[in-house]
Amino acid sequence: MEWKRASLTDENTNTYSIPDRWVFLHYYEAFNLLFRIENALRVFVYLVLKNQHAEKWADIQISSEEDGNEGTISSIAKRRMTQSQSYEYLGELVTCPIMHLLISA
Repeated sequence: MEWKRASLTDENTNTYSIPDRWVFLHYYEAFNLLFRIENALRVFVYLVLKNQHAEKWADIQISSEEDGNEGTISSIAKRRMTQSQSYEYLGELVTCPIMHLLISA
């Protein structure tokens, strides 16, 4: 499959034209909404953990479904933070451990 590149249509507004075979434009709104919901859940989980376990919330043992290993929130997050440094597309350095955990059902 040949992927076409997005093309810059207006430098002043930084507007791009997205090829038709890419994700439909209305899906971006859904992705944005899902991103916000996921991060709201992360903040909620953080607040509950912080309330229940105070400063020791990052030392709680959890299992990582990604690789099947167990560890503390802090240790799993540190491993993922190290991995994320190789992704240059991430604009901001995120240091909160809870933001590096996977949310799964």
